[in-house]
Amino acid sequence: MSQTPRLFNLGEIIASDSVVSDSLMSKQALSHVLGVSRPTIWRYDNVAYWEIPDYKDEYPLLPKDQWLIKKSKHDREVPLTQYQIWVISAIQICFKFYKKEVPVKQFIKENPYVFTRARYEMRLRQLAGTSKAS
Repeated sequence: MSQTPRLFNLGEIIASDSVVSDSLMSKQALSHVLGVSRPTIWRYDNVAYWEIPDYKDEYPLLPKDQWLIKKSKHDREVPLTQYQIWVISAIQICFKFYKKEVPVKQFIKENPYVFTRARYEMRLRQLAGTSKAS
């Protein structure tokens, strides 16, 4: 039996166990919610920022005069959006399975749709349908 989870199983786990927030959240606050250190959240954020285009696009653009100072076009010090919170919690789930950064990045590259904004919005619709049925 393989130690690596099949995509279908990991995709289902991400969909069912990822955190859905109704507000913006700082990385420090998210570290408390997920029960990990703030540097771990920054590590997950860094993986998401470089590997998931929708995630990177959620960060607001800095004014051009600050690009060279910050060495980035995006302001990564602002609170995380609801979508970004969901992605970071999904990356945490991946780290629970793969333990190391390289296989997590590989999983993201091989299955980019798992982390898209469209997938997040689909999850929100599922949750809204579940709450209406209750």
